[in-house]
Amino acid sequence: MARPKAFAEQDALHAAMETFWRKGYHHTSMQDLVDSMGINRASLYDTFTDKHTLYLNALERYRDLNCADMAEAIAGANTAQARIRAIFDRAIAETLDDQEHKGCFMTNATLEMLPHYADVKTIVADNYSQLDATFRQLLETGISTGEFKAELVSNQVVPFLMSQLSGIRVLGKANPDANLLHQVVTLALSVLT
Repeated sequence: MARPKAFAEQDALHAAMETFWRKGYHHTSMQDLVDSMGINRASLYDTFTDKHTLYLNALERYRDLNCADMAEAIAGANTAQARIRAIFDRAIAETLDDQEHKGCFMTNATLEMLPHYADVKTIVADNYSQLDATFRQLLETGISTGEFKAELVSNQVVPFLMSQLSGIRVLGKANPDANLLHQVVTLALSVLT
C-alpha cells in the first residue's frame, strides 16, 4: 500500500515555479528545488518524475495562473479599450511589484529554452495563442462598436499589441519606472483610435 503524500502537491509545484522563475531552468539545481519545495528528493521524483517534467508543470501552472489573472483583470472593464488597458496595467503592476526583477516567466522560458525544447515551445505557443485570441476578440469588439478605427487589421494589430505587452515586461525588468511604462502603453493604445 502506497503511503499518502506528506506535502501539498500544488504548494510544492508553486514553490518550484518560483524557483525556476527566479533562477532559470539551467541555473536551478535539484537541491534548489528540494530546498524551495520543502520536500525530499524521493518525493520530488515520485511526484514530478524529473527536473524537466517539473519545469514543464511549473510553466503550465504559470500559464494557467496568468490566464486566470488576465480574465480577472478584464472582467471589471466596460469597454474594449478599457479591457486592453487593464491587461497592460496588470502587467505593469506585476512588474513594479516584482522586487527581484524576475520579469515574465513565460518570456524568460522563451528566451532560455527555445528553440531547443519542443515541449516548452508547445506551452509557450499555447500561452501566446490564448493571448492572441483575447486581443483579437477585444479588437474586433472595439471595431464593431466604433470604439476603434474601422480600418484596423487584426492580423497586424494583434501581434503589435502582443509585442508591446512583452516589451513592457522586459523594459520594466530593466527600468521599473511606472511613468515610463504607462507612457508606452498610452502610445501603443493610440494606434487603436
